Amino acid sequence: MARGSYGGSRAGRRYTAAMPRSAWSVVRIPLGVAAGLALTFALVVGVEAFSAVVHPVPEGFDGSMEATCEHVRNYPAWVLAVAIVLWGGAAGAGRAAPAVVAALVAAALALNISMLPYPWWFSAGAAIAVLAAMLPSLRRIA
Repeated sequence: MARGSYGGSRAGRRYTAAMPRSAWSVVRIPLGVAAGLALTFALVVGVEAFSAVVHPVPEGFDGSMEATCEHVRNYPAWVLAVAIVLWGGAAGAGRAAPAVVAALVAAALALNISMLPYPWWFSAGAAIAVLAAMLPSLRRIA
């Protein structure tokens, strides 16, 4: 086998002899987390854009916590049901270092649910969807 190459399931891929394979992991993992976060951020913005289209804020909305809570209380159930699926998809989207990305999405979801008056079924469903999205990455770590 040529110097600086390795076989196995990654046949054909090479790493440089100047940087050992373990050093590439030090570079790949943070880049993977950054890429996963960027993708997840884009998906979360998409969820919010979907919400803004199907349930826009009312006239005179001032952005206060009271106005936001009232807006959330008036969400149609079907919009929240779709948001559960989309949040789960966003949590599982970051395939590079997915456990870190999914944990950050779970933390953001917990903060969001604790601050706004969502129905109990939305809170439970969104938490289950995000945790289900985390399972494959947790299995890979174990």
